[in-house]
Amino acid sequence: MFVVLHAEAVPEHLRGYVDRFLFEVSTSLYVGNLSRKVATQLWEVINEHQKDGSAAMILATSTTEQGFELLVQGSSKTQPVDFDGLTLTAWSRKIASHAH
Repeated sequence: MFVVLHAEAVPEHLRGYVDRFLFEVSTSLYVGNLSRKVATQLWEVINEHQKDGSAAMILATSTTEQGFELLVQGSSKTQPVDFDGLTLTAWSRKIASHAH
């Protein structure tokens, strides 16, 4: 299956591990073809070692209307939300308080 991974501010050893499976096309952006099993294991390793960074993985699949599955982990400002079978993005916003 085709996989896209964005891993930001992750430890150097994790970047090296990801390089074994995926091609880094741009800083922190990886692509490649993996089996479902390898992609799942890679995501588990990322979850264990991402520390204060963030990661988002897109997996091609025929089981969703959009043709992909989205996984996110870490300090991302967005989170995937299922809306009647469609994956939408929820943005977290910080509201600044103003003293009067």
